[in-house]
Amino acid sequence: MSEKNNQYYGTDELKELLRKLPQEQAPHSLNRKIMRQIGEQSPTLLKRITQFFSAPRTLTLHPTRLAGGFAALGLAFWLGLTVNTHNTPFLQQSEEIHHLSVETGQDSQTLFLQGRHLLVAGQKEEALTYLQEAGRLAPENPEYAYYEGLAYQATDNLQLERASYQRGLTHAIDSLPLLLNLGHNFLDSGELDAALAQYDTVLVLNPQEATALYNRGLIYKKKGQRNKEIQAWQQYLTHHRSGKWALRAVSHLNNLGDFSFRSYQMGVRKIVLSQQALLEESDTPNEREQEIRTLALLLLKNPNLDLNIVTFQEKNLALAKSQAQELKKQLLVIAGKEAHTRIRLSWFGEPETLTENTNTYQLTKGILLFGSNKMGTEKERRI
Repeated sequence: MSEKNNQYYGTDELKELLRKLPQEQAPHSLNRKIMRQIGEQSPTLLKRITQFFSAPRTLTLHPTRLAGGFAALGLAFWLGLTVNTHNTPFLQQSEEIHHLSVETGQDSQTLFLQGRHLLVAGQKEEALTYLQEAGRLAPENPEYAYYEGLAYQATDNLQLERASYQRGLTHAIDSLPLLLNLGHNFLDSGELDAALAQYDTVLVLNPQEATALYNRGLIYKKKGQRNKEIQAWQQYLTHHRSGKWALRAVSHLNNLGDFSFRSYQMGVRKIVLSQQALLEESDTPNEREQEIRTLALLLLKNPNLDLNIVTFQEKNLALAKSQAQELKKQLLVIAGKEAHTRIRLSWFGEPETLTENTNTYQLTKGILLFGSNKMGTEKERRI
């Protein structure tokens, strides 16, 4: 029973009063608000059921509250009928798809696509339900295993993530995504040797795979194997020179006292070049040409860029001078003779001093490059 204004109503009387209430049009924005709440806050049906049965509960009966509960239930039922009769096909359809798709025996491809969509949308628990079912129906499909593993990773279940990748690899032994993610799983679990072996397998199939190359450097850093770490960063930078990971790899390498690769400031951007190749010490014949071409293209693309070249050779001023002049000569072959005044040379018969973090290094031979943008008078007048 319910108490209101000192009058008592039975359940049947409350229902009769609700039926006599006038029906009104639902607010125009109600559908959008409901769907936003469903997408952002509401747990899934499976999760709500799990929470209900797993949580400890104490049931206490209060007659007044019980009657109020029946009243609220009746009101909610009536409002549901009212809303569903006024322009809510999208809400109704979404509920049917969300709750019934796994239960109605849809094919594995449909389940997989739904699960992948939910995963991309950030609904990881819901996505896992669909992807698990797709994997159960088609365990031989490596793509299903891959995305199921991603869903497990998103829900912090490393063991089941690993099992998914391994299942996929039994049917696609050379799948790079599965091999690579299995390596990430080992690395996240702290199994460094297993991760390293996995990345090595990836690099047999694709020697330039960026993530595998970079993570090998991190693994050797964690293991404290300095020489192998240096080789790993050099291998990464041989194939990848742009982006934040290249700059981080250079920083790792230089912090170890190795300057075979260096980053140089060219106007507003930084570039990574092989100092070893520019000093004509590379074992690869075409590597020096590639480095020179990179510099020359910067001059071609930016006519306001002035390039400064500074060479160092301890106790050999003549060699430092000839290296600077030869480098400028080769740059002009590509950039054109008109770039002659934009390339400035300096040379020193002494070591180059470099500081990385708190460490200072003396390089018996080195090359310093930096570029600056000159502003034309017309550009200076603009605001």
